[in-house]
Amino acid sequence: MAILWGTGTHMKTTIEINDELLRQAKLRGQREGVTLRELVERGLGLVLGRQERSKARKIQLLVSTAAPGFMPEFEGADWSRLKEEGRRR
Repeated sequence: MAILWGTGTHMKTTIEINDELLRQAKLRGQREGVTLRELVERGLGLVLGRQERSKARKIQLLVSTAAPGFMPEFEGADWSRLKEEGRRR
């Protein structure tokens, strides 16, 4: 399935959703004045955004919050070492 953000292109698909979750989503949509499709797209955007942010946090673990710069064990490390450590964490 191809999804092209910002181009106005949409594809139809069928998904199975738990009955209670669907009921709650429809109620939320009514309260907010949005369609179920808008809620689903918003939710997918949040989930996909979270995955990207969690990857970015791996590099942040190599930086000390107590003082500016890298943690002592990474002071002077080259980029390949930082990338490798980020993959391990």
